[in-house]
Amino acid sequence: MKDYIIRLAVEDDLKRVQELSQELMEHEKRLATKEYMFNMDWALTEEGYENYKSNISRDELYVVCVDNKIVGYMTCWVNRRMPWQAHKTMEVGNLFVEEEYRNMGIGTALINKAKTLCKEKEIRFLKIEVTADNEKAQSFYKKNGLYASSIEQYYEV
Repeated sequence: MKDYIIRLAVEDDLKRVQELSQELMEHEKRLATKEYMFNMDWALTEEGYENYKSNISRDELYVVCVDNKIVGYMTCWVNRRMPWQAHKTMEVGNLFVEEEYRNMGIGTALINKAKTLCKEKEIRFLKIEVTADNEKAQSFYKKNGLYASSIEQYYEV
């Protein structure tokens, strides 16, 4: 097993993060059994770059490196607590590891990083949305202690 490190991203990492984000979107689209709802062009745009740059400024973008190559990333943030919610949540927006580096514990290490951030910030819940068609991701998150809490439903007009 190769050694890896998880660290906060820096601006020089953003191009690679954009590429990995595009891979994630392409992966999700291949799995989709309904109309894919995400803009496939977004990840590699200037808007995508600025989005990830803003994640860096808030310490919410982590990269995973093997032999100085970025092979995965995770974005996360603290959700604004609505008045009807009893607790704050931290949300993982994206978590992706290149296929050849999966099953090495990297994804679990990223989830554990998010759990640690929750403890440090005294946040009770960690939230991750996963598409209904991505059964491997659902199984992975369940294995790491996450559970289904709600189901979003859509109607295509």
